Amino acid sequence: MSVHVYVGGRGVAVVADGVRADVAAAFGRGERRGFDVAVAVAPGRYPVCVYAIDDRGGANAPLGCRDVVVANAA
Repeated sequence: MSVHVYVGGRGVAVVADGVRADVAAAFGRGERRGFDVAVAVAPGRYPVCVYAIDDRGGANAPLGCRDVVVANAA
């Protein structure tokens, strides 16, 4: 499964194939649904939205959006 992550309108595509036994237990959809992505941005407030991409050409599913505040880099 593919996932698209948008941070401030900038998109990043990742493959959701990391092991997540908790997701498998909760939803019964297999444990290889985890993903991890880092997006470099300047300090500020950004909308972050994540979408599950239907690799078979069906409708993509929004997983949610949140505003995130990025502090100064360490």
